Amino acid sequence: MGCSLRSSLGLLLSQALQVEVLLKISRIDLARKQLQVMKNSEDDATLTQLTEAWLNIYLGGEKTQEAFYIFQELAEKHSITVRLLNGKAVCHIHSGRFAEAEDLLMEALERVRAMLQHWFFHPV
Repeated sequence: MGCSLRSSLGLLLSQALQVEVLLKISRIDLARKQLQVMKNSEDDATLTQLTEAWLNIYLGGEKTQEAFYIFQELAEKHSITVRLLNGKAVCHIHSGRFAEAEDLLMEALERVRAMLQHWFFHPV
């Protein structure tokens, strides 16, 4: 990994962490500004998109649906992961769609079970 790529990734990680901390202390205004900085430099980066989804979940309302679409798009672009399933489930919970959330959480749990079974019963 090149030095500039590594420092760019480190900066992006740092910025995402700043957004998370700002949300935890209810500084939505500063979290939005930090996300905008991320989008200005690395709009297509997966971490930028995940950070936007976190902020949208925090904001609630219509933004929860936007967060769901971000998780869905990332799942289609890369592949579905337990974290993406959990993110989609959180969106459903915030929207009061508990049955859909439960289905996603059960799918995530099944994926974790399968991974653990593979790791423990099929050693490399």
